[in-house]
Amino acid sequence: MIGIPRDAMAFYLEHSETLVSRTEHSNRTGAADGEMIAALDALVTEEERAPGDNLIGRLVVDELRHGSLSHDELVRMIHLLIVAGYENPANMIGLGALSMVMDPEWFKAVSAQPERLPDLVEELLRYHTVASHDGAPRVAAEDMTVGDVTIRAGEGMIVYLASANRDEEAFPNADELDLDRDARRHLAFGQGVHMCVGRFLARAQLQISLSTLGNRIPTLRLAVPIEEIPFREDMHSYGVHKLPVTW
Repeated sequence: MIGIPRDAMAFYLEHSETLVSRTEHSNRTGAADGEMIAALDALVTEEERAPGDNLIGRLVVDELRHGSLSHDELVRMIHLLIVAGYENPANMIGLGALSMVMDPEWFKAVSAQPERLPDLVEELLRYHTVASHDGAPRVAAEDMTVGDVTIRAGEGMIVYLASANRDEEAFPNADELDLDRDARRHLAFGQGVHMCVGRFLARAQLQISLSTLGNRIPTLRLAVPIEEIPFREDMHSYGVHKLPVTW
């Protein structure tokens, strides 16, 4: 859909993994970023010469040629779409599938009650909050008080959305996945000017993938004990490195 050739997909996904790693050396991360930008620069240049029926080609025709986007802006946009637009939804799908197979009631609701699926996905987003696994560094623009703590203008802080999504005042019994919870006030997509622009696509991806799993493979279950599942503690985007299943 984006316009990346199939034989190049492994290159982009491997480099994306490097960029979201919390343990990779900064030199390697910088090199991976440069290599991906160079490859995308060449890809966008080719689309400028002969736009294809894909996202890059359409943006070239509709935006770049009319001056709404520059070449470099388009390269960076596709870069962001590959890294953030792939990593976070992919990891949420993995964790959502794990939540389904761990609880028969969740599996039954996702597969047999499609009208509840949007609300169930919101609860999964709240519970897992994959995109802010290690918090977001911020600087206070003005004096403020959070709880009983005073933060002065210019001081640094870590905004931890995953913690906010487990706030008992906002979500009673927050450490539990609740089939009947109204979780629409969660902060998994951020808030304000930092609200994720891809949130509608991400929601659609989750609803489609989880309902498809539930309906096509109703006997889906883990193939290994949960203790053997490798969670992505080493990545900025939380999830599972792999999820062995059987049916």
